[in-house]
Amino acid sequence: MSENKGIFFKRFDGNVRKVFFDDKKKYMVLSWIIFKTNYQTEYNGLKRNECYFSYSAVENECNVGRKKLQNILSELENEGFISWVHKSKSKNTTSIIYLIENGYGSENGLKYGLENGKSLENNIIDAYKDTVKDTVKNTVKDTSSRNISKNISNKYNSIFNCWIESNIKNHRALTDSMKKAIDKTLKEYSIDEIQQAIRNYGTMYNDENYQWCDYQWSLNEFILRKDKDGIRQVEMFLNTGSKYLNYLKSKEEINHGTSNMDFC
Repeated sequence: MSENKGIFFKRFDGNVRKVFFDDKKKYMVLSWIIFKTNYQTEYNGLKRNECYFSYSAVENECNVGRKKLQNILSELENEGFISWVHKSKSKNTTSIIYLIENGYGSENGLKYGLENGKSLENNIIDAYKDTVKDTVKNTVKDTSSRNISKNISNKYNSIFNCWIESNIKNHRALTDSMKKAIDKTLKEYSIDEIQQAIRNYGTMYNDENYQWCDYQWSLNEFILRKDKDGIRQVEMFLNTGSKYLNYLKSKEEINHGTSNMDFC
């Protein structure tokens, strides 16, 4: 968001301050909605002041349970912060929330809107301006840090678990060397591609009728190994890779009484 575009709070009475300082979960949910809201005339299917809402996304990013989140949304709606444009009842449609321009009702005096070059700060109570600014900044930073940490952990676990589930070589735990190997491989391949290669290798390795892929690599060896021509192992075990295509071809030939050996 540019310097000329921001959300500013014009008055903070006792009730409004409670949203930010007395109920941190409620504050984080409201902040999530504010930062996800579209402030253009129309963008990505959203009208001005609308945002797409996902219970699971808010639960994960704000670390709040479903029941608590439902209570918070009900309170924000009753207090005049938000209204529902559409409440999804299925996975095929998305919920949309409208962020009310003159939130918390005119009687409580909380105003926020899009800044378009005209200062809205002249009526902000100086005693709370910096506090709110810092609180918003810190919360967004903390939430972002948690999400980054969670995503990093997920990428390692998803690949490690895929390896274990493929029944190749049973590693007892995810190690630092595995994480380094995964990081190196992710520079060239996506998580989905690495998992695809692992599953295909697992299928070939565990196929009792296919005797030409019986070498048991470790996870590190498999994702880092290159052949004599410098081609990455992961590449060869993708659905379009030479090893996996030869495996499919050999299975077909075996079914017809012939074979074409191609060792892993």
